[in-house]
Amino acid sequence: MNRFVIGLAVCLTALPAFAFSPDFKAIEDDLVPNRYPDGSIRSRSVAEQAVADVKQARTKLNEISDYSTRRCYSNFFVNSCIDDVRKAKMRQEARLRKVESQAKGFIHEDKHRIEIRKQAERDRRAAARHSEAVRPPKAEAPAPRSVPQNLNAQNAKERTAQRQARHDEAVARASAEQAARERKAAERRARAEQRAKRAQQNAAKQNARHEKAVADQKHDRKMRDERMKERSRKQAENANKKPQQAAAKPAIPPKANK
Repeated sequence: MNRFVIGLAVCLTALPAFAFSPDFKAIEDDLVPNRYPDGSIRSRSVAEQAVADVKQARTKLNEISDYSTRRCYSNFFVNSCIDDVRKAKMRQEARLRKVESQAKGFIHEDKHRIEIRKQAERDRRAAARHSEAVRPPKAEAPAPRSVPQNLNAQNAKERTAQRQARHDEAVARASAEQAARERKAAERRARAEQRAKRAQQNAAKQNARHEKAVADQKHDRKMRDERMKERSRKQAENANKKPQQAAAKPAIPPKANK
């Protein structure tokens, strides 16, 4: 009995030596987060490269975490191992999402600036066309041929009135088109500003959720470590008590023959 208890204690002591230990340093790789800290993305090319790096890092993260989760099933404390891998993946995913949000926000703002410049150029061209439309028409060159005798002053007045009416109509149409373009440009600028504001608010919310998740993970890890220490202490006490109880148990005397 004593040999069995001692052998069991030796096996339990040697078990952690063969357990799988996840590579948390590889899961929470600092390469991409350290490469793009807050405020480091200041150009469109850097922002696009950051998005590509985050995509590659997320693929690597999924591969390592999936492999580690499968290997956790060979451990004695399976659930604890899987939970550690899951929380490490969540922390790394939050850091990658922070970099991705910064990069995509810069790309969105850059597109907005480009659209504003394009709209300003369109407005300038429209204003130039409008100034051309309101310019008084050039005087018609006199006809090389002689005017017929039957062309009276009334017909000339009617043609002049028709030309003036067409000119007024063209000016009114150009003014209406310019006003419509300006109204649409103002609406586009307002929508772009609203999108940029929403993007900033979403980034702030994501950062707040990230900070809360990190704090919760630290608290959960501390509580789990305390429970593990208490469990290990109780297991060690039980392992020490069993050999003592077996040694202190009195032997049963043999029955006397009648």
